[in-house]
Amino acid sequence: LQRRNVELRDALRELKEAKLEVENSYLSAIQSLAVALEARDRYTAGHSQRVCRFSTMIARGLELPGPEIRTVGQTGLLHDIGKIGMDDRILNKPDRLTKEEFDIIKQHPVIGAQILAPVRSLEGHISGIRHHHEAWDGGGYPDGLRGEAIPLNARIVCLADSFDAMTSTRPYRPGRSLEQAIVEMRRCSGSQFDARCVEAFIAILQREVEPAGVPPRAHAAATG
Repeated sequence: LQRRNVELRDALRELKEAKLEVENSYLSAIQSLAVALEARDRYTAGHSQRVCRFSTMIARGLELPGPEIRTVGQTGLLHDIGKIGMDDRILNKPDRLTKEEFDIIKQHPVIGAQILAPVRSLEGHISGIRHHHEAWDGGGYPDGLRGEAIPLNARIVCLADSFDAMTSTRPYRPGRSLEQAIVEMRRCSGSQFDARCVEAFIAILQREVEPAGVPPRAHAAATG
């Protein structure tokens, strides 16, 4: 019996090590997919990593459990994966999109969810990817969900994605300052964004402000 117990303990340890190795490989694959997508456009380089970071900050501010925080961060990393098969001429167009072009872009959350649907280990991520462009007031896409009907991970990624867009420089406009972004997030609180997420995020940003007035993570967003 003692020998059998030792064998069982060894087998359990080996299983745990194998599980950790699989998880690490899975995370590496996620990062590779995100990097491959962003390599197509130098203006969005680093976007998914920053959305991952900001989503994690918001989840932390909402005091979610550790496993949920990790899932939210990974959802942020993969939120735009549905754009991977889209036409570069639309994705990188410097001018305003036509209605037809915007209708194509609006399909990327659905395509992203479809791409990841066969991967069982990503089940907890898919709703956040599909719904990260829904709006609190029901004016978003693809399903026009409203309020609490929008999955929490999607509400978090929506805010993180929008904050990075606000603070990042594009060919047609400069990035906003942290103060301007905070004003805009508060303006859209309760319409585009979940007010709880907004206040949790702002509280963290303000705690992490450097003397120069720019938090490390927001500074990376604005200059990356």
